[in-house]
Amino acid sequence: MLTSENAELQKLLQEGIAAVKRRDYPRGRDLLLQVVESDDRIEQAWLWLSVAVEDLQDKVTALENALAINPDNHDARQQLGRLTQSLAVAPAAPPAAPADGADRWKQLLPDVPLEADDDIDDPYQCVYCGRMTAPEHRACPHCGKKLYWRVKQSEGWSEVLKLAMLLMGIDLALGAVEFLGPLLALNVAGGGDAAFFREVLLKVFGVEAFLGNFLRLAPGLAQLLVGIDVLRLGLLLMLLFGLARQWTLAYYGSIVTLGFDLLLSIYLALSGSLGLIGSAANFLLAVAVLGLLFASYPEFAVNEQRLLTQPDTVARGAIDFYKRGHYYRRLGMWALAVAQWRKSVGLAPKETLYYKDLGIGYAQIKRYQRSLRALEEAQRQAPQDASIPEIIALVRAQAEKASPPRR
Repeated sequence: MLTSENAELQKLLQEGIAAVKRRDYPRGRDLLLQVVESDDRIEQAWLWLSVAVEDLQDKVTALENALAINPDNHDARQQLGRLTQSLAVAPAAPPAAPADGADRWKQLLPDVPLEADDDIDDPYQCVYCGRMTAPEHRACPHCGKKLYWRVKQSEGWSEVLKLAMLLMGIDLALGAVEFLGPLLALNVAGGGDAAFFREVLLKVFGVEAFLGNFLRLAPGLAQLLVGIDVLRLGLLLMLLFGLARQWTLAYYGSIVTLGFDLLLSIYLALSGSLGLIGSAANFLLAVAVLGLLFASYPEFAVNEQRLLTQPDTVARGAIDFYKRGHYYRRLGMWALAVAQWRKSVGLAPKETLYYKDLGIGYAQIKRYQRSLRALEEAQRQAPQDASIPEIIALVRAQAEKASPPRR
């Protein structure tokens, strides 16, 4: 939903929609891509972008993003189903043969001579500055930034983790019931009707076996158990939330907490502070959850992984690569962003905005010749874009400063 604070974004959206309606699809794509890059939560931008793009996979990506914002859009869901079916039955296109060993740039821009090899395809170039590193480097020797980041081995909930969280939820519910025992003991100590509890409540089948004879609890012990129960219930609730988010800290915290829960269950059973059934239920649930958590360890394990400068293997379509490029740009990983934008240009060579961002990315990692070629192609495709000549001038100025002085 756009607000008055997003007047410029709303203007871009309306201009993009108008361009698509008059079938100026390149202009519409350019404007709508700017909108979703600024705010990817605008449903209308994704819906109209699904019309403006040509590639079926890009259409699917745009509709999936729209449905992620509004799952109740039945028209978009039906259209997505038709496109998905079309992708499933479409024959695979034969790979294009390279022209005399030339790379993608020569095929796209045949009139521009290629510069000497600058290691742009080497995955071991620094993801930040684009300069070459060795596979054994843990930090870039040029810019000093770390070349490893911590990643989880897996994403999503397995059936084992789901069962662990379910049992922990049951343990939490039982703990809330067991909380009644010491509370009633404090009530009696404060002048409550002990005869009612003794003659009525404790006579109900299973109550004493579960809660124990809480009337025997000393006021001091009852008060201590109330405090322990409040702490236990609050901690279990927080840990359950953390497990649902797959936080590693919640995983280890749950193991420690359930270990204490086992000891507490044994103490409550031996001291008579809780009934045998209640103590046994706590003990067995804690053992079961601990076993399931140990089995789900890979879902919380975090490993260090070397950052490689290459297109993301999970990306789908030119739009997806383009978005991922901007994600890495925001992290300062310009070389990794360039790798995504190169892929998006290869998949959609008529999209001006992709060339424009690619040219800026090349300049950031000091590949000035490549930057100028990409920007000149963007200018050729969109001569009406007044910002491109300005960017070209800035890149040329940077290139002149970076070049060694002539003797």
